[in-house]
Amino acid sequence: MRAVLRRTATALAAAVTFGAAPSLGWAAAGEAGKYLAEAVRDKGLPCREAESAKRDPRATSADEAAWILACSDGRYRVKFMGDASVEVERLP
Repeated sequence: MRAVLRRTATALAAAVTFGAAPSLGWAAAGEAGKYLAEAVRDKGLPCREAESAKRDPRATSADEAAWILACSDGRYRVKFMGDASVEVERLP
């Protein structure tokens, strides 16, 4: 499980670095959305199809990267905390 989370966080960071998911404004889900949706499903929550992904600057800190993910069947805040921990919060 830790290896999957580490790969997800690494791939997400690469997607942001290389422009697959801009850090400002809403973006098409793209690669970042796929990895975020995988993290949501790993927590047992539904995310049939990722529709958009956006960095959440208010919830992001030096050690934690936070995203808002809109799926076809729900919205989530996904926080990557350190190497191995992911927190998923369902949003209204």
